[in-house]
Amino acid sequence: MGTIDGIVTDTMLRPLTGATVSILGSSIRVVTGDNGRFRISALESGEVIVIAQRLGYEPLSARVNVVIDTERVSFALERVTTALDTVKVAGASTPARFAEFESRLKNKAATAAFTREDILKVNPVDTWQMLSRVSALKLVPHGANGGWWAVSTRAMRVSAAGATPCFMSVMIDGVMMAGDPPPIKPKAPAGSGGDPVLNDPPGGTFDLTNLPPPDQIHGIEVFGGPASIPPQYNGAGNAKMCGLIVIWTR
Repeated sequence: MGTIDGIVTDTMLRPLTGATVSILGSSIRVVTGDNGRFRISALESGEVIVIAQRLGYEPLSARVNVVIDTERVSFALERVTTALDTVKVAGASTPARFAEFESRLKNKAATAAFTREDILKVNPVDTWQMLSRVSALKLVPHGANGGWWAVSTRAMRVSAAGATPCFMSVMIDGVMMAGDPPPIKPKAPAGSGGDPVLNDPPGGTFDLTNLPPPDQIHGIEVFGGPASIPPQYNGAGNAKMCGLIVIWTR
């Protein structure tokens, strides 16, 4: 068993008390003390995604490899000011945190969207299988364990080497996910008839097999290109995203 020991601060490195630290896909959740520190013990060895969030600050995630020892991690959260539009609800009430998703669903703002009902109809074994139904992205296999990355089919990344496809970012419940390291060697160079050269995106590459299971999903949104990404997600820190997958959990 391993342990994660860490600290949550603001961008001025001042400790943040009362920040919530959780592990994606589990019920593990701790709160930082007055010194901003937290400790999660008795974790099975393996890779986990740790999320730190506090009201009034931009949440952050980090990929941590738990070993039979203590892994140390730190988060520096940036303060944000959020202005929300007035939401009027008629009939059965919707949880407030889903209002944003429901509003965009009504206005058909996303390139593609799946509701809880859509997911139940398809009844996929894994959540990433729902994304295989979206033409705005391509699923690219990677790794020896059957991982999947999402590549935009509507946006390209332009560099001195030319235009190449780029990876889509992933957000879960408002938290931008950390990614895997980029591929070291592409299968074939661009223009050779093989797989395209894939560039590393600003957020890294998130393995879609790490998404929460279908029974935990309330909704899925796919924004196929930069122009369709909601402005509150595509701010200065994420300005180079070529596409975005947004997951809402129940």
